[in-house]
Amino acid sequence: MSNPYADITKNGEAPIVTLVQPGLWTVDVALSADEPDLDPLNNQSSFLIIPEALVVDTVNDVYNSDYATGDLSLREAIELANNDAYENTITFNLPTNSAIALTSGELPAIVEDAIISGPGSQELSVGDDPAVTIFRVNAASVEI
Repeated sequence: MSNPYADITKNGEAPIVTLVQPGLWTVDVALSADEPDLDPLNNQSSFLIIPEALVVDTVNDVYNSDYATGDLSLREAIELANNDAYENTITFNLPTNSAIALTSGELPAIVEDAIISGPGSQELSVGDDPAVTIFRVNAASVEI
């Protein structure tokens, strides 16, 4: 069965899931009913899955938890990276000469290690108000 969001393979009895797209996933699990995060009635648990590489692919400044292709905003990518203890890389797949207007205010502070790799100021601009801070960093290691 093909899944556009994840590649699922079997290694013995345990499935291995390689994530292609971030999101809140409900996963069938085979754990005992006394597991604290498990719904024993449905044998399911929900996990926020955050891939190491996050690709911003919309100029819209939204945070609506819709991570479908074409709808991951810079704001959402930073929030996802902030919820992951591992270093994330945020890249951009946007048309040439794109502009991300910060219509929802200042971006969230970056609080976890991250790399933000953009195409350069000739190809992408972020924010259009000089009074608004674009990137606020409260993390040990951030490369922009």
